[in-house]
Amino acid sequence: MAALNSSDSLTPPNSMCTITEVDYLSRWNICLRLRELSIPCHCKYGEPLQVQIDSAIAAIQLWSVIQTCTRSKQSQIDHLEGCWHLVL
Repeated sequence: MAALNSSDSLTPPNSMCTITEVDYLSRWNICLRLRELSIPCHCKYGEPLQVQIDSAIAAIQLWSVIQTCTRSKQSQIDHLEGCWHLVL
């Protein structure tokens, strides 16, 4: 599970969050996907991922990308099946 660190529990606009406890490959995959979503971030070798959160939408997208990159495939399948049961 990834940990988000910021200066405040309620992330203020334009604040930088540090993503820790994510393995090297996942960190790069997360960074690339966030850039595709136009969320400012940077990741240097051997350092945690830094992400700029400007809005609630960016925070939700960050959470979603982390979940997608770090959860097992079976966990993701189980989650989607649970969503389908709620819809049907």
